[in-house]
Parts: sequence; C-alpha cells; structure tokens
Amino acid sequence: MRAIFGPNAVTRNALLPASGIILLSSATGGMSADIFQIYVVDTLGFSPNLVSIVALSMLISIPIQLLAPSLADRVGYRRIMNYGAITVATAVALLLVGSVFWQTDRNALAAALVIGSTLAEIGISISFGAAWSAWLAEFTGSEERPLFLASMRFWAQATVMAAFMIQTFAFDGRITGALYHGILIYCLLYLLGSMIVYRRLPESQHRPETGTLEPFRKWRDVLNDPDYRLIYFAAAAQFLIGVPLMSVYALTVLEVSAFVVGLVLSLRSVVSLAITPVSGWFVSKVGPSRALGFVGVTLSVEMIIWTFFPEVRGKDLGSVIFAVLVLSFQMTKSAFALTLSTVEYEVVQPSHRVRAFTLIDLTSSAAMQLNIAVGASLVALSSSDVYVNTSLMRLDPVKVFTALGAVTAIYLTMRYRALARKATVQEELI
Repeated sequence: MRAIFGPNAVTRNALLPASGIILLSSATGGMSADIFQIYVVDTLGFSPNLVSIVALSMLISIPIQLLAPSLADRVGYRRIMNYGAITVATAVALLLVGSVFWQTDRNALAAALVIGSTLAEIGISISFGAAWSAWLAEFTGSEERPLFLASMRFWAQATVMAAFMIQTFAFDGRITGALYHGILIYCLLYLLGSMIVYRRLPESQHRPETGTLEPFRKWRDVLNDPDYRLIYFAAAAQFLIGVPLMSVYALTVLEVSAFVVGLVLSLRSVVSLAITPVSGWFVSKVGPSRALGFVGVTLSVEMIIWTFFPEVRGKDLGSVIFAVLVLSFQMTKSAFALTLSTVEYEVVQPSHRVRAFTLIDLTSSAAMQLNIAVGASLVALSSSDVYVNTSLMRLDPVKVFTALGAVTAIYLTMRYRALARKATVQEELI
C-alpha cells in the first residue's frame, strides 16, 4: 500500500501534482498528445499539418527550459513550480475559451490551439521538466524514494486510464467537445490543487552560491561529470529498448490479428498499472543494484527473443506467445525504468540536481520523438527488406533494432549496477 499511497505524509501530499501531469500533457499537446491530436484532427476537423505546427512551436520551450535552473536557484523550487502552474493554467484557459467560443472563426481557433499548447509546454518545461525532480529528491530519502517514484507513476497512469475509460464507454471512443472541455476543466482544478499542495511541501535546504559565473560553472560540471554523461546516454538510449511502433509492426509485418493486438494493448495498460507498485516495493526491498541484476538480465533475454520472433500469420500458438511476450516485456521495462531512476536520484549531487534533471528531461523527450520517427521508417523497411524468414525466426530492420536494444539493456545494467554500488559506498562514508 505504501507503493500506492506514498511512504509518508509529505509524499502523499506530493502525489496530487504528480498524478495529473501525463493527462495534462496529453490534453495540451505534449508527450504522446493523444487526446489533443484526436480532438484537433478528428473532432475539430483540422489538417494534421496543424499538429505538426504545434509540435514545431513547442521547440520554443527548449531554451526557456535551459534557463529554468538559474531561475530556480534564485527563487526556489516552490515558486518556480507555482510560476509553471500559473503559465499552464493560462494556456488551458485559452484552449478552453477558444474551443468553446471560437468554433466559427477557424483562424482564431487555430491560433488559440497553437499558442495555448506552446504556452502549456513552456509552463510544464520550467516546472516538471526542471524543478520537480530536484525538489522531490529533497523530501524523499534513499529508502523511501523507490516507493514514492512507484506511487507517482501509478497515479499518473491511473488518471490517464480513467480518462480513456470514460472516452471509451461514455463517448463511444471519441474525444467529443464535451469530453475535451471536461478534461480541460479537470486540468484547471488539478493545477489549483497542486498550487495549494506546493505550500505544504518543504522548501529545499540547498542554497546556491552567488556569483556571475556560478551558473556557467554548474553547467560545465553537469556536462563534464562521467557519471552524469552515462545518465544522459541512458535517457537517450532507452528508446532502443523496445519494438518500434509495436502495434503497427505486429499487424502489418508479423500478421498478428487485429483482435489480439487490441486485446494485448488493453491488457498492457492494466499490467503496467499493476506492476508499478510491485516494482517500487521490490527495488526498495532488495536495493537497486540487486534489482537491476534480475530485471536487466530478464529484459535482455526478452529483447533477444523479440529479435528472432517469427511471423504469427494468425496461428493460435504464435498469438499466445506474442501476447505473453508483450505483457512480460511491459512489466520488465517498467521495473527497469524505475530502477534506473532510483539510481539516478542517488548519484546526482544536490547542487547539480536541477540542471542534471533538466538535461535528462530534454534528452528523454528528444529520444521519444526520435523513436517515433525512426520506428516508422524501420517498420516500412521491414515490410519489404527481410534477411531471414522461416517458421522459427524472422530477421528484418526492426529486428536489428531490437538486437541493439538487447545490447543496450546489458550495457546499462552493468554500468548502473556499478553506479549503484558507488553511491552506496559514498553514502556509507558520509
């Protein structure tokens, strides 16, 4: 239960801000942006080109996010989280007003969508993309942090799942105007509640040194440290661990039936939600180094199996193996990511946290977008370029990608286990 509701009273308060960030991003055009994209293209009838314009406009948030650590040094984590919440609330209000009152003026509505989503991305970037991870490291200890990270992920996923269940069963799978407006109103209430919670969370005890050159020195330190560079590499390389555009690849190349793919995708969400608190408990119980030893090896084996997985072609046995492999991989990948995050919080020094976590966020976001772009190309190539294709195995460009993923998982497991042991020794010395 502590991995669901948080290990103590302070972290239980912090669950509210953590619970809505994925839904907020999805509704305002960030992250996967499923809700926003469906609403803009399917419900409002805009061209997908508008979604591309929104994505490009969000690049404005990158230099602003890089300035956020210096701002956090000056005003503290609580105030920058409030600045971010106010910025996002303004953006959500603009999206709500535009979609309600400017339906007939398509140019004004399009402008509201672009400006609102861009402003929301800026607010999220300076708060959750820069200050939040550094702040939560201040009020969580090493033993309880895996539980808190697990509880954060649990409620963030549960909130999104609840929204998609409402979409499926109450609105026949569509993002109607009424549903989208309801989600935006929920986001406004969530942001207001988060600002109230921020007042109850302890302020950081770290007081940065002053000086004109101090920010430049800190950026130099977080860029030159070899342990941090490994963490940035891991944030970028994790996009290799997985099957790119798995559902599309399964349908078009492996010839898995649409029913099986749909069923597996539904079960995957449930499995991901259920395994998150278990992962937090497991890492907290055995420690990140031992947890990585088990989870990392399991993940590598699964990636190797993916590499040689043959075409299913509607066969029952192949469909069952496919479903088991997808669900097993989802559980292992979730536990692997949680364990890596736990090690990162232990390794990054307090004075470097806000800048290091900012770079981690930027790197992982870029890797996510790269995964989509590269994945689409690899799936297209795999439909025609086949190196080996028998009843027992199939090798194509996607499978080469999964083989690289297996190597990456093994490498990160070994390096992060060494980092975890190093952090443990340093903590004992302190």
